[in-house]
Amino acid sequence: MSTHKIKTPRERLDLIRFIEKLNSDKVWIIEIKQYRKKRTPSQNRMYWMWINCIASETGNRPDDIHDYLKNRFLPKRNITLYNGETKAVAMSTTDLNTKQFTDYLNAIDADVSTEGIRLLYPDDMHWESFEEKYKNYIG
Repeated sequence: MSTHKIKTPRERLDLIRFIEKLNSDKVWIIEIKQYRKKRTPSQNRMYWMWINCIASETGNRPDDIHDYLKNRFLPKRNITLYNGETKAVAMSTTDLNTKQFTDYLNAIDADVSTEGIRLLYPDDMHWESFEEKYKNYIG
């Protein structure tokens, strides 16, 4: 498998030359999509602190909260099971780009605030104590 990121006209020409050299006796699949930066490590760290805060406040396990929130707020994709049955499952948070992950975090914050759970952001005044309380729960 070959992956190419195209940032410059030169890289574009290199990719065209690469495609032209492919063996025409074989069948090839070429996928082109716009590059999107994946969620950042700091977004991920904050997310898991939030998950642990919500779990602590509700008495649930963090993995259960994670699954619940994914199913509530993320788009579904269909998978076909071994028996031919098709099921809709939530996409993975690891597939989200930074904007999608920000939108996901905002949806979670808005939802849990209606339940009286306050989630903090790194620039909030009491972030350090929030981080200190929930950082040890991050696996």
